[in-house]
Amino acid sequence: MHRRCLSRAVDGASKHALQAFFDSLRAEVTDHGIHVSVISPGYIRTKLSENSLTADGTTYGCKCIGEKSSLLIIIIIAMTMFMVLSS
Repeated sequence: MHRRCLSRAVDGASKHALQAFFDSLRAEVTDHGIHVSVISPGYIRTKLSENSLTADGTTYGCKCIGEKSSLLIIIIIAMTMFMVLSS
């Protein structure tokens, strides 16, 4: 149980750190005409998401948008849309 909780804490902290880093980077480079975007596609099916727990300790299951392999496609589409809209 301890290891599972630690995994979730590390996962959440790392996602928050990435978001905060790129928010700060965006503020620093925007005057130079550099655009910074963060793509957060939502829940992806992983062992962590499949085994996460609810408040009563039962397995949450996975209400995910897709597999890890589909994440690349989502990112490519989002980047393409961003490039088209910002040109």
